[in-house]
Amino acid sequence: MTPPVGGTGVAHPPPWPRYDAASIARCQELLAAGRSYDYERGAEIQRLEDSFALHYGRTFSLAVNSGTSALFLAFLAAGLGPGDEVIVPTYTFLATGTPLLWLGAVPILVDAGDDTGNLDRARIEPALTARTRAIVVTHLFGHPCDMLPIAELARSRGLTLIEDCSHAHGSTERGRRVGTWGDAAVFSVGGRKMVSGGMGGMLLTDSSPIFELACLASAPKQRSLVSVH
Repeated sequence: MTPPVGGTGVAHPPPWPRYDAASIARCQELLAAGRSYDYERGAEIQRLEDSFALHYGRTFSLAVNSGTSALFLAFLAAGLGPGDEVIVPTYTFLATGTPLLWLGAVPILVDAGDDTGNLDRARIEPALTARTRAIVVTHLFGHPCDMLPIAELARSRGLTLIEDCSHAHGSTERGRRVGTWGDAAVFSVGGRKMVSGGMGGMLLTDSSPIFELACLASAPKQRSLVSVH
């Protein structure tokens, strides 16, 4: 525990993340072997991707260098482009929306609909137009969105649904894990996320076209090894 400054106040635990000795030793092994990157989906990356896909019951998983990159790949692989409107929550990290600008798509900011700070169907539906192509939700601070009505709305309008689960590892909604409701889901494993690996992101999907396009755009044979341990 960190001692109180000046002998007063409450002692705080060390800041998250905290890596155990085995994780640190494994990173040192990889560095000593000159393996800080992976050109051929080596054993470490394969285990990481396969474990994410298995845990969430999704067909495909792609490890990339950040959650932001995973969001960009999801948007790109979903075919979003110039002039396409995409529903994005106002209350989220900026990377939930900014990758859309790189594609020329238009983020349509929608305010939170409930006391969790999340989007809900009642706020999303009035923001839809003939140019809307997708909905992006963020499960904020571990609180899952009310996904059933949102998923039904997306299906009824033929819209791509993307979940930003960067702050909600392990959260469930109606007994179902976040990251399993949308056409694609994105997780961050960087910084102070609940599952932290220094820096990194994961893209999950059951769609072969989305996965294949994401792989083509991500140069998947060039991936960090050290950052995911």
